[in-house]
Amino acid sequence: MSKKILILGSNPETAPLVKRANEKGLVTYVIGKEKKSLSKQFAHYPISGDASNFKFVNSIIKKNGIDAIMIGTVDILLDNYLKVSNKNNLPCYANKKSLRAFSSKNNFSSICRKFKFKQIPDYTTYLKKKSTIPDNLFPVLIKPVDSGGGVGAQICNSNNDVKHAIKNAKKFSKKNMFICQDYFLEDDIQLYFTIINKKVFLSCVVDRTTNKNQKNKSPVCVGANYNSKYLKLILKNYKNAKLLWASTREVFNIIQAERSGCDIITVPSEFIGKIKIFNKSLNSFSLDTVKMFYQDALKAGFKI
Repeated sequence: MSKKILILGSNPETAPLVKRANEKGLVTYVIGKEKKSLSKQFAHYPISGDASNFKFVNSIIKKNGIDAIMIGTVDILLDNYLKVSNKNNLPCYANKKSLRAFSSKNNFSSICRKFKFKQIPDYTTYLKKKSTIPDNLFPVLIKPVDSGGGVGAQICNSNNDVKHAIKNAKKFSKKNMFICQDYFLEDDIQLYFTIINKKVFLSCVVDRTTNKNQKNKSPVCVGANYNSKYLKLILKNYKNAKLLWASTREVFNIIQAERSGCDIITVPSEFIGKIKIFNKSLNSFSLDTVKMFYQDALKAGFKI
Protein backbone atom coordinates (compact mmCIF):
# COMPACT_ATOMS: atom_id res chain seq x y z
CA MET A 1 0.00 0.00 0.00
CA SER A 2 1.27 3.48 -0.91
CA LYS A 3 2.49 5.75 1.88
CA LYS A 4 0.46 8.84 2.71
CA ILE A 5 2.08 12.27 3.02
CA LEU A 6 0.43 15.41 4.37
CA ILE A 7 1.73 18.72 2.99
CA LEU A 8 0.98 21.89 4.95
CA GLY A 9 0.29 24.97 2.82
CA SER A 10 -1.27 25.24 -0.62
CA ASN A 11 0.36 28.31 -2.18
CA PRO A 12 1.41 28.09 -5.86
CA GLU A 13 5.10 27.55 -5.07
CA THR A 14 4.21 24.30 -3.27
CA ALA A 15 2.72 22.74 -6.43
CA PRO A 16 6.04 21.25 -7.73
CA LEU A 17 6.52 19.56 -4.36
CA VAL A 18 3.09 17.94 -4.60
CA LYS A 19 3.78 16.79 -8.16
CA ARG A 20 7.11 15.27 -7.12
CA ALA A 21 5.48 13.41 -4.23
CA ASN A 22 2.92 12.00 -6.68
CA GLU A 23 5.72 10.88 -9.02
CA LYS A 24 7.32 9.04 -6.10
CA GLY A 25 4.12 7.01 -5.72
CA LEU A 26 2.95 8.74 -2.53
CA VAL A 27 -0.68 9.53 -1.75
CA THR A 28 -0.77 13.30 -1.27
CA TYR A 29 -2.94 15.30 1.13
CA VAL A 30 -2.66 19.11 1.00
CA ILE A 31 -4.09 21.49 3.60
CA GLY A 32 -4.56 25.19 2.92
CA LYS A 33 -7.04 28.05 3.29
CA GLU A 34 -7.19 28.65 -0.47
CA LYS A 35 -10.35 27.16 -1.96
CA LYS A 36 -8.73 26.90 -5.37
CA SER A 37 -5.00 26.46 -5.85
CA LEU A 38 -2.61 24.69 -8.20
CA SER A 39 -1.18 22.70 -5.29
CA LYS A 40 -4.61 21.34 -4.42
CA GLN A 41 -5.32 20.48 -8.03
CA PHE A 42 -2.33 18.12 -8.03
CA ALA A 43 -3.16 16.58 -4.63
CA HIS A 44 -5.04 13.31 -4.35
CA TYR A 45 -6.90 14.73 -1.36
CA PRO A 46 -7.15 18.55 -1.18
CA ILE A 47 -8.33 19.79 2.22
CA SER A 48 -9.61 23.29 2.99
CA GLY A 49 -8.61 24.53 6.43
CA ASP A 50 -6.04 26.31 8.56
CA ALA A 51 -2.70 24.48 8.36
CA SER A 52 -1.52 26.39 11.46
CA ASN A 53 -4.33 24.94 13.61
CA PHE A 54 -2.85 22.12 15.71
CA LYS A 55 -6.13 20.36 16.55
CA PHE A 56 -7.34 20.46 12.95
CA VAL A 57 -4.10 19.12 11.44
CA ASN A 58 -3.77 16.49 14.17
CA SER A 59 -7.31 15.25 13.45
CA ILE A 60 -6.47 14.90 9.74
CA ILE A 61 -3.40 12.83 10.59
CA LYS A 62 -5.38 10.52 12.90
CA LYS A 63 -8.37 10.18 10.59
CA ASN A 64 -6.35 9.32 7.45
CA GLY A 65 -3.44 7.37 8.92
CA ILE A 66 -0.80 9.78 7.61
CA ASP A 67 2.73 8.31 7.37
CA ALA A 68 4.70 11.54 6.91
CA ILE A 69 4.23 15.29 7.03
CA MET A 70 6.11 18.24 5.59
CA ILE A 71 5.67 21.93 4.80
CA GLY A 72 5.40 23.54 1.40
CA THR A 73 7.07 26.92 0.95
CA VAL A 74 5.39 28.51 3.98
CA ASP A 75 7.95 29.02 6.77
CA ILE A 76 5.32 30.39 9.14
CA LEU A 77 3.87 26.86 9.47
CA LEU A 78 7.07 25.52 11.05
CA ASP A 79 5.65 25.88 14.55
CA ASN A 80 2.63 23.67 13.93
CA TYR A 81 4.65 21.27 11.79
CA LEU A 82 7.06 20.66 14.66
CA LYS A 83 4.23 20.20 17.18
CA VAL A 84 2.14 17.73 15.17
CA SER A 85 5.22 15.78 14.08
CA ASN A 86 6.36 15.31 17.68
CA LYS A 87 2.81 14.51 18.85
CA ASN A 88 2.47 11.72 16.28
CA ASN A 89 6.08 10.49 16.35
CA LEU A 90 6.58 11.35 12.68
CA PRO A 91 9.96 12.23 11.12
CA CYS A 92 10.67 15.94 11.35
CA TYR A 93 13.45 18.05 9.81
CA ALA A 94 12.74 21.04 12.07
CA ASN A 95 13.82 21.72 15.65
CA LYS A 96 13.39 24.54 18.16
CA LYS A 97 16.38 26.46 16.78
CA SER A 98 15.14 26.40 13.20
CA LEU A 99 11.66 27.26 14.44
CA ARG A 100 12.96 30.33 16.25
CA ALA A 101 14.92 31.42 13.18
CA PHE A 102 12.23 31.04 10.53
CA SER A 103 9.00 31.82 12.33
CA SER A 104 9.98 35.43 13.02
CA LYS A 105 11.54 37.93 10.63
CA ASN A 106 13.20 39.68 13.58
CA ASN A 107 14.84 36.47 14.75
CA PHE A 108 16.01 35.65 11.22
CA SER A 109 17.44 39.15 10.90
CA SER A 110 19.38 38.81 14.16
CA ILE A 111 20.94 35.54 12.96
CA CYS A 112 21.96 37.21 9.69
CA ARG A 113 23.61 40.02 11.65
CA LYS A 114 25.42 37.52 13.86
CA PHE A 115 27.03 35.86 10.83
CA LYS A 116 27.54 39.20 9.02
CA PHE A 117 25.19 38.53 6.11
CA LYS A 118 24.10 41.57 4.14
CA GLN A 119 20.48 42.52 4.72
CA ILE A 120 17.82 44.79 3.29
CA PRO A 121 18.03 48.23 5.00
CA ASP A 122 15.65 48.20 7.96
CA TYR A 123 13.90 51.31 9.32
CA THR A 124 11.75 49.70 12.01
CA THR A 125 13.66 51.06 15.00
CA TYR A 126 13.89 54.53 13.44
CA LEU A 127 10.16 54.53 12.68
CA LYS A 128 9.25 53.51 16.23
CA LYS A 129 11.27 56.41 17.63
CA LYS A 130 10.31 59.12 15.14
CA SER A 131 6.87 57.84 13.95
CA THR A 132 7.73 59.06 10.43
CA ILE A 133 10.57 58.47 7.99
CA PRO A 134 12.34 60.90 5.57
CA ASP A 135 10.82 61.22 2.10
CA ASN A 136 14.03 60.12 0.39
CA LEU A 137 13.70 56.61 1.87
CA PHE A 138 10.46 55.77 0.06
CA PRO A 139 9.23 53.37 -1.17
CA VAL A 140 9.32 51.05 1.85
CA LEU A 141 7.61 47.76 2.63
CA ILE A 142 5.79 47.28 5.94
CA LYS A 143 4.74 43.76 6.95
CA PRO A 144 3.90 41.64 10.01
CA VAL A 145 6.93 40.28 11.80
CA ASP A 146 5.48 36.77 11.96
CA SER A 147 3.44 36.28 8.80
CA GLY A 148 4.24 34.87 5.37
CA GLY A 149 3.07 34.76 1.76
CA GLY A 150 2.69 38.56 1.57
CA VAL A 151 -0.21 38.53 4.05
CA GLY A 152 -0.59 41.94 5.70
CA ALA A 153 2.28 43.46 3.69
CA GLN A 154 1.96 46.87 2.05
CA ILE A 155 4.17 49.07 -0.13
CA CYS A 156 4.31 52.65 1.18
CA ASN A 157 5.17 55.80 -0.77
CA SER A 158 4.37 58.34 1.95
CA ASN A 159 4.12 58.66 5.74
CA ASN A 160 0.36 58.63 5.39
CA ASP A 161 0.66 55.18 3.78
CA VAL A 162 2.98 54.15 6.62
CA LYS A 163 0.40 55.01 9.27
CA HIS A 164 -2.26 52.78 7.70
CA ALA A 165 0.24 50.02 6.83
CA ILE A 166 1.44 49.67 10.44
CA LYS A 167 -2.11 49.28 11.67
CA ASN A 168 -2.82 46.67 8.98
CA ALA A 169 0.42 44.72 9.61
CA LYS A 170 -0.27 44.48 13.36
CA LYS A 171 -3.75 43.13 12.61
CA PHE A 172 -2.18 40.15 10.83
CA SER A 173 0.56 39.61 13.43
CA LYS A 174 0.09 37.24 16.35
CA LYS A 175 2.75 39.23 18.19
CA ASN A 176 1.16 42.56 17.19
CA MET A 177 4.50 43.61 15.68
CA PHE A 178 5.66 44.95 12.31
CA ILE A 179 8.88 45.57 10.40
CA CYS A 180 9.69 48.32 7.91
CA GLN A 181 12.28 47.71 5.19
CA ASP A 182 13.53 49.30 2.00
CA TYR A 183 11.46 48.20 -1.01
CA PHE A 184 13.58 47.25 -3.99
CA LEU A 185 12.31 48.01 -7.49
CA GLU A 186 14.89 45.75 -9.16
CA ASP A 187 14.42 42.24 -10.58
CA ASP A 188 13.13 39.64 -8.15
CA ILE A 189 15.15 36.45 -7.63
CA GLN A 190 15.03 33.56 -5.17
CA LEU A 191 17.83 31.30 -3.98
CA TYR A 192 17.13 27.78 -2.74
CA PHE A 193 19.59 26.03 -0.44
CA THR A 194 19.77 22.41 0.68
CA ILE A 195 21.44 21.68 4.04
CA ILE A 196 22.68 18.14 4.69
CA ASN A 197 24.68 17.32 7.83
CA LYS A 198 25.54 21.00 8.33
CA LYS A 199 26.85 21.33 4.75
CA VAL A 200 25.10 24.00 2.68
CA PHE A 201 24.42 23.49 -1.03
CA LEU A 202 23.02 26.10 -3.42
CA SER A 203 20.23 24.13 -5.10
CA CYS A 204 19.01 26.67 -7.65
CA VAL A 205 18.54 30.34 -8.42
CA VAL A 206 15.18 31.45 -9.81
CA ASP A 207 13.92 34.56 -11.59
CA ARG A 208 10.49 35.33 -10.11
CA THR A 209 7.73 36.79 -12.26
CA THR A 210 5.45 38.79 -9.99
CA ASN A 211 2.00 40.28 -10.32
CA LYS A 212 2.44 44.03 -10.01
CA ASN A 213 -1.21 44.93 -10.60
CA GLN A 214 -2.05 44.97 -6.90
CA LYS A 215 -1.11 48.62 -6.42
CA ASN A 216 0.30 48.97 -2.90
CA LYS A 217 0.06 45.29 -1.99
CA SER A 218 3.07 43.01 -1.87
CA PRO A 219 3.75 41.53 -5.35
CA VAL A 220 2.69 37.90 -5.67
CA CYS A 221 4.81 35.35 -7.55
CA VAL A 222 2.89 34.03 -10.56
CA GLY A 223 5.75 32.16 -12.20
CA ALA A 224 9.40 31.22 -11.86
CA ASN A 225 12.15 30.74 -14.44
CA TYR A 226 14.72 28.06 -13.67
CA ASN A 227 17.61 28.87 -13.97
CA SER A 228 18.08 32.58 -13.32
CA LYS A 229 19.79 34.82 -15.86
CA TYR A 230 21.91 36.01 -12.93
CA LEU A 231 23.20 32.56 -12.00
CA LYS A 232 26.57 32.85 -13.74
CA LEU A 233 27.08 36.26 -12.15
CA ILE A 234 26.48 34.75 -8.70
CA LEU A 235 28.84 31.82 -9.30
CA LYS A 236 31.72 33.77 -10.86
CA ASN A 237 33.27 34.54 -7.46
CA TYR A 238 33.58 30.82 -6.65
CA LYS A 239 36.45 29.20 -8.57
CA ASN A 240 35.43 25.59 -7.90
CA ALA A 241 31.70 26.08 -8.38
CA LYS A 242 30.03 24.12 -11.19
CA LEU A 243 26.45 24.42 -12.36
CA LEU A 244 24.61 21.07 -12.31
CA TRP A 245 21.25 20.26 -13.92
CA ALA A 246 19.86 17.23 -12.10
CA SER A 247 16.58 15.27 -12.26
CA THR A 248 16.24 15.43 -16.06
CA ARG A 249 12.58 14.78 -16.87
CA GLU A 250 12.56 15.11 -20.68
CA VAL A 251 15.00 15.25 -23.58
CA PHE A 252 14.38 18.98 -24.07
CA ASN A 253 15.99 19.56 -20.64
CA ILE A 254 19.35 18.94 -22.35
CA ILE A 255 18.79 21.96 -24.60
CA GLN A 256 17.52 24.02 -21.66
CA ALA A 257 20.60 23.11 -19.63
CA GLU A 258 22.89 24.18 -22.47
CA ARG A 259 21.03 27.48 -22.90
CA SER A 260 21.28 28.23 -19.18
CA GLY A 261 25.04 27.65 -19.21
CA CYS A 262 25.14 24.43 -17.17
CA ASP A 263 28.52 22.75 -16.75
CA ILE A 264 27.07 19.31 -15.92
CA ILE A 265 23.77 17.58 -16.63
CA THR A 266 22.70 14.14 -15.41
CA VAL A 267 20.82 12.31 -18.17
CA PRO A 268 19.10 8.88 -18.16
CA SER A 269 20.60 6.45 -20.70
CA GLU A 270 17.35 6.26 -22.69
CA PHE A 271 17.60 10.02 -23.40
CA ILE A 272 21.16 9.90 -24.75
CA GLY A 273 20.15 7.95 -27.88
CA LYS A 274 17.64 10.64 -28.76
CA ILE A 275 20.21 13.43 -28.90
CA LYS A 276 21.04 12.54 -32.51
CA ILE A 277 17.55 13.60 -33.66
CA PHE A 278 17.84 17.17 -32.28
CA ASN A 279 18.72 18.74 -35.65
CA LYS A 280 16.57 16.45 -37.75
CA SER A 281 13.98 18.17 -39.96
CA LEU A 282 10.31 17.64 -39.18
CA ASN A 283 9.74 16.23 -42.68
CA SER A 284 12.42 13.57 -42.22
CA PHE A 285 11.20 12.77 -38.73
CA SER A 286 7.59 12.39 -39.95
CA LEU A 287 8.70 10.15 -42.83
CA ASP A 288 10.70 7.90 -40.51
CA THR A 289 7.69 7.64 -38.19
CA VAL A 290 5.44 6.54 -41.08
CA LYS A 291 8.04 3.99 -42.19
CA MET A 292 8.23 2.65 -38.63
CA PHE A 293 4.45 2.21 -38.47
CA TYR A 294 4.56 0.49 -41.89
CA GLN A 295 7.23 -1.98 -40.75
CA ASP A 296 5.29 -2.70 -37.57
CA ALA A 297 2.17 -3.43 -39.64
CA LEU A 298 4.08 -5.84 -41.89
CA LYS A 299 5.54 -7.68 -38.89
CA ALA A 300 2.06 -7.99 -37.41
CA GLY A 301 0.75 -9.52 -40.66
CA PHE A 302 -1.51 -6.67 -41.63
CA LYS A 303 -2.18 -6.08 -45.31
CA ILE A 304 -2.49 -2.49 -46.41
